[in-house]
Amino acid sequence: MQDDAELEILTQQIPAILWTTDNELRFTSCRGTGLLGLNLQPNELAGQSLYQYFQTEDEDAEVIQNHRRALRGESVSYQADWMDRKYRVQISPLRHGGHQTVGTVGIALDITSTKRLEDEFNAARRIQEGLLPRHAPTIPGFDIAGVCHPTAATGGDFYDFVSIPGDTLGIVIGDVCGHGFASALVTMETRRLLRALLHWSSDLGEILSAVNQALNEHPESSRKFVTLFLASLDPRTRSLTYSAAGHEAYLFDADDMIKTLENTALPLGIREDEEFSTGGPIELAAGDIMLLFTDGFVEAHDPAFNIFGKRRLLEAVQAHRDRPAAEIVAAVMQEVQKFCRPGVPQDDLTMVVLKVNADG
Repeated sequence: MQDDAELEILTQQIPAILWTTDNELRFTSCRGTGLLGLNLQPNELAGQSLYQYFQTEDEDAEVIQNHRRALRGESVSYQADWMDRKYRVQISPLRHGGHQTVGTVGIALDITSTKRLEDEFNAARRIQEGLLPRHAPTIPGFDIAGVCHPTAATGGDFYDFVSIPGDTLGIVIGDVCGHGFASALVTMETRRLLRALLHWSSDLGEILSAVNQALNEHPESSRKFVTLFLASLDPRTRSLTYSAAGHEAYLFDADDMIKTLENTALPLGIREDEEFSTGGPIELAAGDIMLLFTDGFVEAHDPAFNIFGKRRLLEAVQAHRDRPAAEIVAAVMQEVQKFCRPGVPQDDLTMVVLKVNADG
């Protein structure tokens, strides 16, 4: 009796339906708040057969087959659609005295809202993935590659390549704080603003100022800051200028000396009157590598919470620097994932590698 009382309390707290049938597949009980979604009252189905309720005489119907399997001693789990709702269903043998099968017992959890939310997240993820570059630009004398691996359905990282007036290439990497829909929306808005502005201006500081002002127009409750590194590459002069809003980059020369391209301003979205200055121009030489990445690489940790860290990341790039840019990115991703095993990185992983070739 106590078990029945506890079960009754449980079925009133979750959107589930609990039922039992006899060996002839007639309902002997039916209860749970999930009945409301089917316009049913507790035990309203008692005495009806599954064939009557589901309006079928087909022995091969999924619901009939799964109850038959339960009568034969199996426990069956599956997902079902019924009356425009989605359920996760479990059907098991109902035994008397722990031995003789006298019917079936089933529970169906209404996952309609969860499935709808999952579908919306997946749609948002497909849209966000569709905004990433399909391929890196091909520029004589340079080898460029990028990757963005979100850990959630929708992430806060992005990278992009944009043509800038004057036959230069804009290279951008950004990291919006947090995950989920809000971060994804800020990511898409930041990318949209950058693309629009880069098409008519080559002043990186002016561009980031405009983006920053737009982001600061959001209500305080929904504002999210964005760390971002924006570079302008002039292939003709092999020179690079940049503006770094709370987001550093690294430049390896042919002798593996590493120069930090330091922040030139606070992240976007923090202070409306922030001034965004530029760094450079930096003269690039054959063998140089520019590395852009988000903090998911640095903060990735193993099961003992040892972090991968910046030193391991830079050493991984150095170890694979003679390979093409795409292979460097892939090799570093593999090393981070191997370091985290059996876990997985907990933050988005985004990286861009620019190599300067000898045949420019």
